[in-house]
Amino acid sequence: MRHSLWMICAVGLLSIVTGCFQSQSKKQLIICSWADYVDDALVREFEKENDCEVVFDYFESNESLLAKLMAGGGGYDLITPTDYMIPILKQKQMIQKPDHAKIPNVKYIDPAIAEKLGDATCEWSVPYFISLTGIGYRKDAFPTPPDSWRIFGDPQYKNRVTLMNNMRETMGAALITLGYSCNSVDEKELTEARDLLLEWKKNIAKYSVDEVKQGIANGEYYAIHGYNGDILQINQNNPDIDFAIPKEGCIFGGDHFVIPSNANDPDLAMKYINFMTDPQHCAQNMQFVRYTSANTEAIKLLPPEMRENPMIFFPKEVLDHAEMLQDVGDKTQIISKYWDEVQSGS
Repeated sequence: MRHSLWMICAVGLLSIVTGCFQSQSKKQLIICSWADYVDDALVREFEKENDCEVVFDYFESNESLLAKLMAGGGGYDLITPTDYMIPILKQKQMIQKPDHAKIPNVKYIDPAIAEKLGDATCEWSVPYFISLTGIGYRKDAFPTPPDSWRIFGDPQYKNRVTLMNNMRETMGAALITLGYSCNSVDEKELTEARDLLLEWKKNIAKYSVDEVKQGIANGEYYAIHGYNGDILQINQNNPDIDFAIPKEGCIFGGDHFVIPSNANDPDLAMKYINFMTDPQHCAQNMQFVRYTSANTEAIKLLPPEMRENPMIFFPKEVLDHAEMLQDVGDKTQIISKYWDEVQSGS
């Protein structure tokens, strides 16, 4: 009896050890991306098809992603920076060109949209999703949709509103509110933007991109500075949450699949890009993340209610009043100086 029990335990232990060894021997694809930015069902399908494990790390701003890469941490195979960050990564020789022969589905990317996003031929990057930054709000707190960035400074919403912990987006919103370009490096204009943000800071409960999404869903916050897709994801489960575009204008941009120059498995990264740009997969992913893409065939597969949603597929008049963030080179240090003063000021 004892012998039989010993044998059972030995077999069980061998199974556990074997299982651990198999798990450790699986290929890993390590991705650094924004949170809530992919349908988990698609990730599981990719893992099964490629006998691998996909591991995610997250960032809240392009600058924090750059800091991670410059510190040498992460060991990422794939990243999803916003368009303006790609020239910076290229200049620092931190990314490599994808091999289009290994990504045949790149043919579904609209060259006109890719050009608007900064890389018409997808030489260095492949477009992933396209977003607008605006105001996520609770309908029970705003009988009419908020139409201005200045609601973040309205004292009636003290400690009930949040701004992004994102230098370019938040400084950009202040600059746009004042009638300036979100890419301004003029010190007079940046001083005004800093002062406006310091005034708003008296109201702000938190600076965050991801943590505040649950807060607006449960009523802790009335309005948050956020991306349209993030807000519309919440809206699917809570119709009292909606997205508004400020009358002063907003920031428009695209995130891209990019392979770091020191990627451990660039071939697996390209398989992932190709998988996610397959029209069926891209359409499924769009329905989950609630962003639009440059994949023309995938858009045709979406349900009409999504294709007709002006908070996903933006009207021309909105895009005409939107501005893209640009790489401002060494002048980024000037913006950073004023942002630091916002963060440390009161």
